[in-house]
Amino acid sequence: MRDRYKGRNVLQNDVVLSDSLVTSSIEELHENGEDAVSLDPLSFKAAKADYTYVFVDFYASWCSHCRQLAPTWETLAETMTEAAMVKVDEKFEHLEEGHDYTQEEYQDALKVEIPVMVAKIDCVVHSDLCFQNGIGAYPTLRLYVEGIAAADYHGDRTVLEMVHWLALVEEEHKRRLGDDKFKVLLADEIAREHLEVDETREDMLKVPTRKLEGEHGDWAEKMRRHRVRQRADEWKKTEHPG
Repeated sequence: MRDRYKGRNVLQNDVVLSDSLVTSSIEELHENGEDAVSLDPLSFKAAKADYTYVFVDFYASWCSHCRQLAPTWETLAETMTEAAMVKVDEKFEHLEEGHDYTQEEYQDALKVEIPVMVAKIDCVVHSDLCFQNGIGAYPTLRLYVEGIAAADYHGDRTVLEMVHWLALVEEEHKRRLGDDKFKVLLADEIAREHLEVDETREDMLKVPTRKLEGEHGDWAEKMRRHRVRQRADEWKKTEHPG
């Protein structure tokens, strides 16, 4: 991760299309159950009503970039589920001895604690739904905040970059609400543990104190400007929904 800008296969305006740190196949990741929830028109509406943050991968089964992203997307979903499990397990530890909570109670608690619902919609199967949401390219990664389309994600399609971006959105959202109960930051910590990355989120987003030379320096500066643009522009779109 130290040389994180070197030797990368970059396409689509220098955006990394999948996470090289995710080594498991999508089949292996699904062995214990699918965490990235497949939505249809009814469940999509319910998800937006039930969750504060819903991050949706609008994809097409024939799209090679969509297939390339799939293991990364599932890993992102697993990260969010584990963050919720950590919080729920902490709460249940404090219950009176002998209290035997049901699976339904546990699932309801997970639903409350999950930082971001990570979902996906197959635009081949649900073409009308995707058309209604103005999806014109695959994959489109769109974040809904309190049921409203807030922003599309255009950064590197890696778990850490996406979690960093989600944390920035959460920070801005909570700041405006006056709420300091952050959930995505825990997911950020869990993601770095899973991917064995030592750098903190602050270190990874920090502007270098010295200017790097040559190709590496040009790339680092481009990514710094990209992150600043994500912070300054993307979330402000929510101030003018629709």
